[in-house]
Amino acid sequence: MMENLLLATTVVDLLAVAGLAWLVMRSGRERELALADQRLALEKLRGELGTLLEDAEERGRSLERMLGAREQSLRALMIDLGRSEGPARPAAPERPLVRPFAAAETTPSDPAELRLRRELDLSLGRGRLA
Repeated sequence: MMENLLLATTVVDLLAVAGLAWLVMRSGRERELALADQRLALEKLRGELGTLLEDAEERGRSLERMLGAREQSLRALMIDLGRSEGPARPAAPERPLVRPFAAAETTPSDPAELRLRRELDLSLGRGRLA
């Protein structure tokens, strides 16, 4: 009786080991198939990305050519306008983009600039609420 029980448990153990081995092999095959699918998708995406990059480069070259042509036509137009107007008008003196330091210290008359300065002083901790 004891031998039969030992034989039965051994058979059950062997069946369990065989089942586990089958599951491991099956999951390995499924993983390999999934990896193959992912590799195919990656190759497809690489091809599409290459196509997109080529299209973008072609569009960039096309835009560069169009802008070059536009620039040439505008320069030719400016030359024609300069000839038709006669003597060139004196250019207006350029205003500096940044005011000198002494001018920046005076009280501005622009309400938006006043508000910005007040907010800046508040954020720096130098201003007063009022």
